[in-house]
Amino acid sequence: LRSRKSGGVFAGGVADAQRVPDIMDGDLAGWTRALATLNELRASVVVPGHGAPGAPADVIGPMADYLHQLEARARALVDAGTSLINVVAAGQLPAFKAWDQYQIVHSRNVSTAFLRFERESLFEPKGR
Repeated sequence: LRSRKSGGVFAGGVADAQRVPDIMDGDLAGWTRALATLNELRASVVVPGHGAPGAPADVIGPMADYLHQLEARARALVDAGTSLINVVAAGQLPAFKAWDQYQIVHSRNVSTAFLRFERESLFEPKGR
């Protein structure tokens, strides 16, 4: 939702500020596209679902970066043949360690992403 008067955008659950998002029911590719679309609005300020409002580069950018790094790390773990039992320890993203919910939600996110990409590598045609 964009305010014509202020130029601000209410991101709702699409973007949080300094908080790890829960990807359990999300589609990473769709989420990334939604963030790109939100960024294209060139808002003066973004009001996230959680956290303080800020410039798009301070809200949308870090959220997109987290999702990108999560996907890259989970795919690398699948490609390396990592066992699910080691995924949480091997899937840490230190750049986001200070974010709210990191210990709990990130651990679940990396496991969820790993299982999705592992299933993709086993049952879907090659050529991601």
